[in-house]
Amino acid sequence: KMRSTGSTRVGAAVRPSSSASVSVRSTAEGSSSSSTAATAAATVVRGLASCSESELKLWRFRSASQATPECVFVRALPFTNGEQDKVVNITWAPNGAMIAVALASGPMALVQLATGGIDLLTPETNDDGEQFLCSAFNASMRYVCAGSTSGSLYVWDVNSRKLSKVWRDHPASITAVQFSPDDSHIVSGGGTGVIHIHSLATRKSV
Repeated sequence: KMRSTGSTRVGAAVRPSSSASVSVRSTAEGSSSSSTAATAAATVVRGLASCSESELKLWRFRSASQATPECVFVRALPFTNGEQDKVVNITWAPNGAMIAVALASGPMALVQLATGGIDLLTPETNDDGEQFLCSAFNASMRYVCAGSTSGSLYVWDVNSRKLSKVWRDHPASITAVQFSPDDSHIVSGGGTGVIHIHSLATRKSV
């Protein structure tokens, strides 16, 4: 079942495992969105990423008329403390070459789709069980950010994998983050209903 909105084609058909996270990359250039689903996943012509508790899978429709997608990539997720980790959130990079997978144990895994390589990005401390709940890449792919259960907003340099900046303006969990179209600011929001705007140039927030 497909519907078309401009150059975007979106449908709903795939049913992942009962505890899967789903990230959808739109066929519209530069457009992406992510969500967590328990029963059904949205599917698109360009690609679908799904995570179970053990592995990341990529699915692809070869054409708009194809009834079901093909699995074209499988990557086992890293073990933490000897146990298989669980997935909280996944996000496509704008160029489709990388996926950020937030793990319940704390770190976020950056998965290189060309090689299958995984790099772990970690919060400063995980003594209180801090988790990343949402993430976003900027348009140029220089930075990736993540909002956590502690109310902290982390920003890493994608090339060096080093932590670039941390803001701690939220008194509760951050549940949504997004870069501005010109990549100059990051907008974050959480359960308190307050939205903060963070400047990458001045490193200040309002």
